[in-house]
Parts: sequence; structure tokens; C-alpha cells
Amino acid sequence: FLIIFVFVLARKSFLFKQIKLSSWVIVLIFCVISFFLVFSLPFSHQFVVDESFYMGAAKNIVINGELRLDDGGYAKQVGWPVVLSIAFRFFGVNNHVAIFCSIFVSALSIIPFFLFVFHLFKSEKIALLSVFLYCFFPLRLLMAASAETASVSLLFIFLTLWVFVEFFYRPKFRLHLLGWLLFLFAIQIRVENLLLLIPLLYLLFKRRSYLSKTDLWLFCLSPFFLSFIYQYLRLKSFYVTAYA
Repeated sequence: FLIIFVFVLARKSFLFKQIKLSSWVIVLIFCVISFFLVFSLPFSHQFVVDESFYMGAAKNIVINGELRLDDGGYAKQVGWPVVLSIAFRFFGVNNHVAIFCSIFVSALSIIPFFLFVFHLFKSEKIALLSVFLYCFFPLRLLMAASAETASVSLLFIFLTLWVFVEFFYRPKFRLHLLGWLLFLFAIQIRVENLLLLIPLLYLLFKRRSYLSKTDLWLFCLSPFFLSFIYQYLRLKSFYVTAYA
């Protein structure tokens, strides 16, 4: 909810008006195509056993208000169960609801992907071509038809990159804060998303003149260290328990 609140505050900083209406229509068409294309694939829970962890934790958030499995433990990342619990509250606790949520999120990720590529290259043609390739990428389609974290992880990766590229061209505090909030939630989905720090720190380095004018950026960075420690302790606890 904090991400949504800051997003609303920062909405006037986004450069949506630079994109033609026809391009928006094409992107939305690709979103619809992606949804129905994945929907036509056979659904599966055979990728990894982690799917049962995420769905079980989301179920207990809805039923008991607690982030845990039925046996009382849960040491995996918390982001996807939290998102999934929202779908469970509206549509019921069901494994097909989890897959439909993943399919919807995967289709939705096309929009921030388009915005990221557009602002990176300043070309609608390159952005639309990239969307076309991303839409029909086989592995994305396959993973979207499961309850794994791949789809929601991609959504928040592209949201983070898009906002930081926007910040690069328009260095405003609200964009900076929103970018770090998205990044922090992204690593709550998959800890490997810490690798996003590499391009993010590069963009910040290129905008070091902004950082030298304000100390507010330190406020944006401060939750990162606590989040990193939190993730480390959860993962350590999980693997020690699972493989002891």
C-alpha cells in the first residue's frame, strides 16, 4: 500500500505523454494476447515444490491472518504470498486462482517492460519490437502457467528499472523513493533480485550531482540494509530446516 501511495504522489513525474496513443493500444493488445495465449497452455505445478509453500502461506494469510504454513513454519520470501493472498480474498483459496493470478501478472508485466525499454532507448519502435519478443518468449509463457514467483518477479523488476530510468531523466525525490520501495519489494519476492543493485547504482552514479544536493537519498537507502538482513535470516533458517 505504501508503494501505491508513493506511486500516486509521483504520477505527475512520469513521462506518459511522450508515448503515442497508437503505441499504448498496441501494448494493451499484446497484454490481451499474452493472457489468452498462456491461458491456452496446460496448467502445471510440476516445476518446483516451492509452489506449495507460496500457496500454503497465502492461504493462511487469508484464513488465519498469519504468514505461515500449516506446520507452523515459513522461511521463504514473503512477497508472492502477500500478493497471492489478495487474489485468494477476492476469488477464493484455490490452486487455479493462483495460476490465473500468475497469468494476469505476467501479462501486466508487459506494460512496465515497454516503458522501461522506451525510456532507455527513446524509441517507440524499439520498445514495441521488444514487447513483441517478450510477449512470445517461450520460457515466460511456460512459467506464467504455474504458481511460481517468476511472473511477479519480472513485474517488479521492470517496474523498478522503469522508475529508475525515469529518475535518471527527471531526478525527483518521489521517483527516487518509489524506485527503492519497488526494489525492496522485488527482493522480498526473489532474493536474486539483489542483482538489480548493479544497474541501479550505475544510474545513481550517473546522477551523483542530484545526490550531492540532498541527504534525502540516504532515507531511501536505509531500509535496504534491514531488508537484506531479514532475507538472509529467513533463507538461512529455511535451508537449515529443510536439509538438516
